[in-house]
Amino acid sequence: MLTGCSVVMPALFGIRKIEEFKLVDYKSFLAKIPSNIEYVSIISSADQFKNVITKGADSIQKKDLSQPIQILYFKDNQLKSFHANCYAQGVFGRLNWNTFNRFEVFLPKSAIQYDASNILLENYKSVFPEIKLQDYKDYTIIIFWTNLLRRISLDAIETVIENLQQFDKLEESRIYLINTDKFFTELASGN
Repeated sequence: MLTGCSVVMPALFGIRKIEEFKLVDYKSFLAKIPSNIEYVSIISSADQFKNVITKGADSIQKKDLSQPIQILYFKDNQLKSFHANCYAQGVFGRLNWNTFNRFEVFLPKSAIQYDASNILLENYKSVFPEIKLQDYKDYTIIIFWTNLLRRISLDAIETVIENLQQFDKLEESRIYLINTDKFFTELASGN
């Protein structure tokens, strides 16, 4: 489901083969996130991620919502900014999440513009009960990540953190890191 992505050099971009969800890999990834950053970590089942994909209103949204790495910014219940690996330009074995200076402002400029009225925070809450709807935080940021693209996933999280720090929005934002390894291992096995 890397539709829209050009995966020419897997090793260059750090694409790893994952055959099953491994708790040790999950924990070692989270250990790389600075300890002063507050976040909620969620392990998605394959069915939960499939449910997320079905939230797309059309084939373009479904393609976007199926990408391995996604960054979604919500203000209240509304999606305000969307980023996926296929909308970031490749640079020397990495992805430049700040393509077109999207992260030079807060809220970051969305990588794609479409009617996102069907992509609501409450829809994600219905899939992932850990997500809070009513909160004292102004912004909710959901980052989908996978050990399949470990380096690029970490770069995405670091880009979000740097942007929040630059604009002094860290305290106003709740971050959810959702691992999708179970979905991509099921996809690789053909189930």
